[in-house]
Amino acid sequence: MGIFGRSKRSAASTLAERRLWTPPPGLVTEPMKLVRSVPFVFDSVNFAPAFTKIDIFRKESKHDELVALFDLVREMLVGLDLPGLRAEIIVILDDSGSMSKEYRERIVHQLLLRILAFGLNLDKNGIPVIKYNDPAHPIWLNADNYLNAPNLIGHCGGGTPMTEAYDVAVKMADGHDKLTIIINITDGAPNVWTTMSNSVMRSAGKPIFNKKVAVKQDAMGYLKELDDLPSRFEIETIEDPVTGEKVPVKDANDNFVIIENPLNNGIRLIDNVDTQFIDPFSATPEDFIGAMLEELDTYLQLAATVGTLTGMEALGFYRNPAFV
Repeated sequence: MGIFGRSKRSAASTLAERRLWTPPPGLVTEPMKLVRSVPFVFDSVNFAPAFTKIDIFRKESKHDELVALFDLVREMLVGLDLPGLRAEIIVILDDSGSMSKEYRERIVHQLLLRILAFGLNLDKNGIPVIKYNDPAHPIWLNADNYLNAPNLIGHCGGGTPMTEAYDVAVKMADGHDKLTIIINITDGAPNVWTTMSNSVMRSAGKPIFNKKVAVKQDAMGYLKELDDLPSRFEIETIEDPVTGEKVPVKDANDNFVIIENPLNNGIRLIDNVDTQFIDPFSATPEDFIGAMLEELDTYLQLAATVGTLTGMEALGFYRNPAFV
């Protein structure tokens, strides 16, 4: 799988057997059908990055790492035709006892620095960090305090109440109509699988993209299952004959082909999750930022097509007015 890897889709029946979700009664059993997809449209001219403090930091050696990471993210966003993209980044952070080594060796804080550079490209206000075991007190990291992150974040230990932290993040996202990317850094599964899965499925109807980051291979079991939850609307994929990986299909206009599977009606609207395994001890900044951007383009087109980004015209997002 390498330093980071993508999850693959599994059968809905398997998920039902694992009790990750309960099939609602009266599911439609019509065959899958094509949906007229709507390209994601973004006005990159009028939405240039607004964060100016980086220009000031360029003169101070103590900020060299943040400046370099900020520039790297900007270059990668340009490569995806998303310069000036606006979004709120929210981090939910595993602070259970099994993460002691990652905290002690400041690996967590290195990951947060990279996420901050990502976040500052999208929102000049910084990023809130919600710890699993203290979700009522988010910690804001920004350009002024990030050097003190080890003291601000700390490490309290405890269990893995992932759902509680996630629900707080969703509530924060509900306060605006901006695209929100929730980044979940963890080394394991939540205390209760079903409640977390249900929360993620409910959030699929909101402008929320979930990035699940497993810092240990053992965490991939549950996170892959979460990534594989069935959706009503999906990007059509085919298997690459060389790598065996599933790759998205595009039409003649270079738009992703979207299909509707009525069998999954009432389960999850769209795929709003991407799971990555990242070895925090060896992943380069390019690896990490690349993992953060993985599947963002497909999510944006899915969300634009089904209308979960409705009301975001001021940010350059547009939906298909004919979509019902």
